[in-house]
Amino acid sequence: MPTPDLFEGKVQSYIRCTSVPYSSTKIESFLDIQLNVKGCPTLYESLQQFVHEEELEGENQYDASEAGFGKQDAKKGVRIHTLPPVLNIHLKRFEFDMAATMGMIKVHDRLEFPLVMDMTDFLMDDDDDHDYDSRKNVYHLHSIVMHSGCVGGGHYTAFIRPNLESYDFPRDISAADTKACDNKENGQTSNVSLHDDGEMDELLPREWFKFDDELVVPVDEDSMLEAAY
Repeated sequence: MPTPDLFEGKVQSYIRCTSVPYSSTKIESFLDIQLNVKGCPTLYESLQQFVHEEELEGENQYDASEAGFGKQDAKKGVRIHTLPPVLNIHLKRFEFDMAATMGMIKVHDRLEFPLVMDMTDFLMDDDDDHDYDSRKNVYHLHSIVMHSGCVGGGHYTAFIRPNLESYDFPRDISAADTKACDNKENGQTSNVSLHDDGEMDELLPREWFKFDDELVVPVDEDSMLEAAY
C-alpha cells in the first residue's frame, strides 16, 4: 500500500462569521498531526487544544469584505476531516524560546497517552457524508519514537508492538458479534479477537520491543510508557 494510503488524512480549517451568513473553509492533507506538549498533561487535552476555536473580535475581527459584509466577529478553528488507517502524532517537544534564550529548547513536560484512543470527538460534526461508526475512529498504540538528549544532539529509540493480535478490541466486529465487546465493557476479563473467518481466539499478551540501533530487546509495557511520558 503506498504511503499516502496508509498515513494521509485531511483537516479542515474554517472561519465562521457569527452575525452574518458567511464562512470560509480550506481542506489540507497531513501525514502527521503536530500537537503541543507544554500545558497539556494528556494527549486528549492536547487534541482539545488543537481543535479549540479562536474568537476573532475587536481589533482582530475577520475581514469578510469579499462577501460584502466588512469586518465581522467570527470563530476560527480546525477539525479533522478524514482519518488515515495509520495515524502519526508528532509531539512538539522542541520550540523557540523568545522569553529567555531566544533559541530552540526542548520541552520536558510530562504528557500521558492511552493505549486506545477514540478520535470521534475531534472529527467534523456537520458533514452527513462522514461515517461516524466509532469503531473506525478508534486507534491502538502501535509504536513510539523517543528522543533522548538536547536540541543540539541526541539519540532516537523506538518501541513497537508488532503483534496485531495483541490489541485490546477485535479488529473487525459485525453486528452479530457485538457481544464480544459487551463482555469487556461489562467488566469481564476475557479478551477475544476476531479473524476474517469470524473465529474467536484468545488475545496474545501485549508484547513490546525496544529498537536501539542494532539492539532489539523485549520491554515491560508499564516501564516503557513511563519512560515515554
